[in-house]
Amino acid sequence: MLDHLAVPGGFVAQLTSNSFMKREFGRRYVTEFLPRFDARWIIDTSGAYIPGHGTPTCILVHRARPPVGDTVTVIRGNRGEPHVPEDPARGLVWRAIEDAVDSRLAWDRFQAGADLARRDGGPTH
Repeated sequence: MLDHLAVPGGFVAQLTSNSFMKREFGRRYVTEFLPRFDARWIIDTSGAYIPGHGTPTCILVHRARPPVGDTVTVIRGNRGEPHVPEDPARGLVWRAIEDAVDSRLAWDRFQAGADLARRDGGPTH
């Protein structure tokens, strides 16, 4: 299924109920289906305010290719909005998720640069 949603190596993201990861009915999806793809991110959005939607959710991001490496970035929330935000897209939880993603992407860019410098014989510190 996922291999039909993106070009080979392309990204697929889904916003889904996070209960599948915690209950029996999602076990096969997590243990048999997802491992065939290159999982990149699991983002807990269960505390984020989504207008008209009350189900705890998560965002799964993976690439339409076999796994590369053994690292999956997980962003976990530990509390919800203290009140309904005036602008849901600018709520405290969504902003915290955005900051965490930005920080991780910045770290990944830094690490890629350091790896490139090491490969090319440049400074390693």
